[in-house]
Amino acid sequence: MPPLDKLSGLKRLSGIHKLRDIPPLSRAIFPGAHCPLFGAAMVLAGISDALALVIGPEECTYYTKDFTIRREGFGGIDGRCVSFTLNHNDIALGCGEALANELKEVILERNPAAVFLITTCLIEITGEDIESVGRQAEAETGVPVLVIHTEHFICENHLAGMERTLAACAELAEPPKREPSGVNLLGGRLGQSEGAELIAALESAGARVRTRLPSSVCSISDLRSAARAKANVVLDAIALPYAKRLKERFGIPYVMFPREVDPERVNDAYAALFSQLDAAAPPTLAGEYANARKKTIEARAVLRGQRFIYGNTTIPAFAFVAFLARLGMEPVLMQTRDWKDEDEPLREAILRAGFDPYVTRSANLAPIRALYGQLQPRLYIGHEDGRSLKAQGIAQVTSDTCGDLAGFDLSCAILDLLMEAMRDA
Repeated sequence: MPPLDKLSGLKRLSGIHKLRDIPPLSRAIFPGAHCPLFGAAMVLAGISDALALVIGPEECTYYTKDFTIRREGFGGIDGRCVSFTLNHNDIALGCGEALANELKEVILERNPAAVFLITTCLIEITGEDIESVGRQAEAETGVPVLVIHTEHFICENHLAGMERTLAACAELAEPPKREPSGVNLLGGRLGQSEGAELIAALESAGARVRTRLPSSVCSISDLRSAARAKANVVLDAIALPYAKRLKERFGIPYVMFPREVDPERVNDAYAALFSQLDAAAPPTLAGEYANARKKTIEARAVLRGQRFIYGNTTIPAFAFVAFLARLGMEPVLMQTRDWKDEDEPLREAILRAGFDPYVTRSANLAPIRALYGQLQPRLYIGHEDGRSLKAQGIAQVTSDTCGDLAGFDLSCAILDLLMEAMRDA
């Protein structure tokens, strides 16, 4: 390995057991490109008849309005996102009464199926009791009012906003009036075609997908009927609080189907899924499994020994790096935004493969760039300045085109991208 002068501040994977064990590369910690307010807006964009009311200073309300008017689902400038912009008096003396009056007025004017009250950092610091405002409005109008807290100073990215918005949606679910059937698909990334392979497999086994959340094709009515499902299929950890709440309220079981890239782990996930549903897996999956394994063997011959940095992608970091390590690729640095107990077996798999990469927090690219000369990666997997990487002889692989894939489709797409990057390097 190269000299450790610029790497001395980092720890290796073997010496890390919790997120707080990862030392920062700079005194200033970059909190991520987007705050939880953005995450909440992402989810609400797909709930077609919900009204979002953002409470905050001009910067936050303008940021949200600018984002939402560019998204067709929100309905433009006069659409489903409105703001309560705090002035100096609201901040110093409180805004509860004024907010309650405005909230009631907008409900009577718009007649939404539900309202999501979204706080921002400033309203969290002043300590305004937004929940009581919501309860009052709900009692007076009969429209459900749900509060989403999106303070950025206690979290590092927008995912907390997505998670909290999804969890709030669980409170809209109503007791089922008939025998449960089908499944809910939870924790995706909004695309209508997302998880086509998974959905086809479920429907072939007689398990219709009832509600998808988040989604671009969802309504408050769908959220009310979510408890009619026989099981919840969780694609991403952001939907776990929602799934756990439905299990707590109605006894609906949930099964994880994470966005894995290793065909072996995908095959195990399908087995666990259909076992939970007490159904036989469709025969077509065997052929897709065989095809993914074939691609894996072919890729291993080309990728073995290639050094890489793992950056920021939509695929869980440890799952991705463990798969690449199984292909014989050498991780020299991996970036992660979280560290969960369920990642421990994957961490051990990376170490058993004979690799002990440096680990740092994701998103803070400026200090990481100073390490490229020492680490000498062949590939950078994730978002970075492609031109700068190319000038240093580093090929880039991004997984953006795989955002709506799951299952063996995702395995094959990632392998194709890696092979293409090596051909073009």
